[in-house]
Amino acid sequence: MSNAMASPAAALGLKEILVTTDFSPAANAAVRFAAELAGKHNARLHLAHVVWMRPYDATPDVSSPTLCWMLRVGQEQLDAVDHSALLAGLAHQAHLLQGRPELVLPEFVAEEKIDLAVVGASGRNGVGRLILGSTSENILRSLPCPVLTVGPNAWHTRHGSEFYSILAACGLGDASERVAEYAGRLAQEYRAQLTLMHAIPPQHAGDTSRYEAAERSLGALKPGGVCFWTPPEIRLDVGPPADCILTAAGELKADLIVMGARGSAGMTDHLSTLTHRIVCDAPCPVLTLRG
Repeated sequence: MSNAMASPAAALGLKEILVTTDFSPAANAAVRFAAELAGKHNARLHLAHVVWMRPYDATPDVSSPTLCWMLRVGQEQLDAVDHSALLAGLAHQAHLLQGRPELVLPEFVAEEKIDLAVVGASGRNGVGRLILGSTSENILRSLPCPVLTVGPNAWHTRHGSEFYSILAACGLGDASERVAEYAGRLAQEYRAQLTLMHAIPPQHAGDTSRYEAAERSLGALKPGGVCFWTPPEIRLDVGPPADCILTAAGELKADLIVMGARGSAGMTDHLSTLTHRIVCDAPCPVLTLRG
């Protein structure tokens, strides 16, 4: 069997997929997406709900009863999803976790050897509402595994969890090699068109040498040892990174955006602003990788 015909599980090794939920519409969309991925990759799906009472929300006379209520209701809602038709036929486990999300979730990811986390975002507060007050930046920075965020404009994707067009946003820093490699492996498995793009700052719009250097760098990022269904394309845009990424995603009808979750030269100097903007406005899910 050639590399191009390899099964998804063979190359990426997605055996354990985590999806977090607060039972909101955004989280429900993420659960549906994660269930499709788990079925396609023959992976085990971990459904997790995190209960956390923030210190400034609690007083000694109400904290214990309120926490007990939160745990009870959380378990009831978790059981309802766990036994729903959506997860029928899938290998899956439900987990009720307690504690500060950005501390509890990384521990859970390490213990369960999670390969991919899927979260839902409801709006410009990122995934803050998703797990009781944690911010999008905290999750993206804290989890050691790749994180796939289903944003508000990606709830009803054209192809579900199928990827036909993948856009890899590369800042030409160290993290870009991992972004290009991961996106390349996805493109191989899904027989998708891969586009490697870089945003050139407006102040360098007329700098020919800058264009040439960026083009050479993107060319060097093409993943080796990957049998592509169609050759990767290189795209250079001029403008603010978020605008360039969103414009490219729309024009290419991208089914997935892959990008780094930490700042890298020329691309993610302001992680929170850039990531929130792309997650909230992208027409497709966004997969982020830590550098």
